[in-house]
Amino acid sequence: MAHTLCAQLIQTFSCKSFASKKKSPLFANKISNRFVDKTLLTEIKSIITQARENAIRAVDHERVLMYWHIGKRIFEEEQQGQDRAGYGGVLN
Repeated sequence: MAHTLCAQLIQTFSCKSFASKKKSPLFANKISNRFVDKTLLTEIKSIITQARENAIRAVDHERVLMYWHIGKRIFEEEQQGQDRAGYGGVLN
């Protein structure tokens, strides 16, 4: 039974279903019909939820860094080593 449960969990929480926030009907249909320790399922759900949250935070962090580096590069190009960009002189 443990091997079957593991196989079902792996199939249910594959990369495709991991990327989706929808609950898998496959999981509900195949596992809820059998006696399974509810604590085990709760712990697995918690692990998956935490992993999703960590992945989202990691992507957000990298996106912020990407935009910062893009902005820095544009800033450097505009200033070309000067204290201010050429268009900044007309602002005084």
